Amino acid sequence: MLRKLVHKIKYRHKRKLTIFMGRQMGKILLQTSWIHQITCIVPVPVTKKREKFRGYNQSALLSAGIAAVIGKPVLPHALKRVVFTGSQTRKGRILRWQNVEHAFQLEQAGLLKNEHVLLIDDVITTGATTEACGKLFQQANIPFSICSLAYARH
Repeated sequence: MLRKLVHKIKYRHKRKLTIFMGRQMGKILLQTSWIHQITCIVPVPVTKKREKFRGYNQSALLSAGIAAVIGKPVLPHALKRVVFTGSQTRKGRILRWQNVEHAFQLEQAGLLKNEHVLLIDDVITTGATTEACGKLFQQANIPFSICSLAYARH
């Protein structure tokens, strides 16, 4: 069922479903012992080209749903995708990492100085995207946690 939901979110323009799933994620996060450490939410960015094609950034909509439940601000421009990498769906771990290694840039490191970021990605397959984003937070000494709607194995 989750596979079908993710497919609808990514490829069938289901904005309301995406926000609903974000709210469900938020409810689950409220049950964790560490949620009080989070001070802001940062979605994994997509390129303007991909956002225009899909009509939205699914990670940003998930973030909005989560934020509505946990009461933390979303900082949608903290990370920027600076390289259009094409689809990752048919690539293995090494090619995915090489594809996204330099694809992101931390835009507002100063604003995140005293924050604990909750990084939101829609799906983690090999972890290459979240690892590339996380590296930027690590290099800037910004604590972060990761949350994803789905973890895919293949």
